Amino acid sequence: MYFRKFILLLIFCCLFLPHIKADTYSNWQETKPNIEDYEQQVRYRYYEEKKEGIYEKVGVDTSSLFAYEDKKDIHYSLYNNWQDNCNVDPKLYDIETTVVYPYQTIEDVSYLKLFLFSDNVKIDSIKIYDNEKEISYKLKSCTNCIDITSLDLTSDSILVLDLKDKYEIQNLKIDINITSNIIIDYEIILSNSLTFDTYSAKINGKSNIESYVVTSDNVVGASYNLDYKYSKDIVEKKYYNQIFDSKVMCRYRNILTYRYNIKKVYYDNNYYSEAPASGLIKDTSDTKIYYRYLIKDPPVDLELEEKDNEEKDNEENIDKKDEISKPDENIIVDTNNLANNNPVLPLKLENNFNISKFIVISILLFFLIILLFIKIKRRMSNEIND
Repeated sequence: MYFRKFILLLIFCCLFLPHIKADTYSNWQETKPNIEDYEQQVRYRYYEEKKEGIYEKVGVDTSSLFAYEDKKDIHYSLYNNWQDNCNVDPKLYDIETTVVYPYQTIEDVSYLKLFLFSDNVKIDSIKIYDNEKEISYKLKSCTNCIDITSLDLTSDSILVLDLKDKYEIQNLKIDINITSNIIIDYEIILSNSLTFDTYSAKINGKSNIESYVVTSDNVVGASYNLDYKYSKDIVEKKYYNQIFDSKVMCRYRNILTYRYNIKKVYYDNNYYSEAPASGLIKDTSDTKIYYRYLIKDPPVDLELEEKDNEEKDNEENIDKKDEISKPDENIIVDTNNLANNNPVLPLKLENNFNISKFIVISILLFFLIILLFIKIKRRMSNEIND
C-alpha cells in the first residue's frame, strides 16, 4: 500500500521537472543594450612584471635611469692585487685581509757566459736541462775562438749562449763534453742580462767540466728580484731565495647592486573577468564593460525560421508584384521597403538552467520521502507490538 503511494508520489513530482524553464541569455557584448533588464561584467587585461636593469657599484646614483634598486641582489667585481693598506670605505667595498710571508727569489736567467782560461780546448757538445728536460739555445757570440763552428777554443775565449727563455737557476743542469780528458780553468756566469752587469749564479773551478748544477756556493753575491712574492704558507729558506717577516696584507673589490625598471608584459590583447593563467596581475587601469540580457522567449531554430521567412517574403513579393502590375493612381509603391525586406536574425543564445526552481522541487521531494519513511517505520513498529 505504502509502496504504491511512494511510486505515485515520485511520478507526480517528476511531472514538474519538464516544466523547469531554462533562462536564455544573449552573448556577452561591448554594446550596452537598450533595455532595463541586463547584466554587466567588468573585464581587465592581465600582465606579468619583468625586471630590466644592470648591476652598478654601490654609491653610484642611477635614479635618472632606473626607478628601483634591489640591495639584496648583490654582485662583486674582481679583487685588486694584495697591498699593504686598504684605506677604502667598507660600505662601498668588500675588503679581505690575510697574513702573508714575503720572499724574494734570485733572478731567472736567460743567458750563459763561459770564460775559458786553458789553451787548445775543443768542446764536443753543450747541453742544458731544465727539470731534466733539454732546452734549445742559440750561440750568441764566441770571442777569441779558433773555430766557432767546431767550438775550438783557446785561452781567453768567451762563449755566450742565449737560452731563449727565462729559467729558475735551481732547476738548471749544464753538461759540457770536452774531446780531450784534461783539466781546464773556467768560469760560468748565469744572468738575465746580456751585459752580465748582474748575475744569478757564478761557477768557478778547475775540472773536466761535466754536469754542473748550481749550488749555494754559486750564488754568493747574486742579484735578487726586486719584486716581492707572497705566500700564505711559511716559505722554506733555500739558497735561491730570501725570506722576510710575515705581515698583514689586504685586497678589496667593488660591491654592486641591481638597478632596474619594471616592465609590463601583457598576456594578450583580450579582456578577462578572471586571470587566464596563474601568476598574472590585473591591470585595473585598462578595463572594458561587457553586457548581456535575459531573453524571455525560448530559442528558435534559426534555419527553420529563415526558411519560413523566405517563403513569406516570396509570397509577399508575389502579391506586391500583382498589385504593382495593376495600375492604380491611389497606390504608391515604396521600393525601399522591398529592397530592405530582409529578415533580422536573433543573436546567438546560450542557455542557463533556473537552478532555484529545481532546488525547491528537490527539497520538497526529499521531505516527502522522509515523511513516507517515518510512516513506514511506525507501521512496522505497530505490527511488531501487535
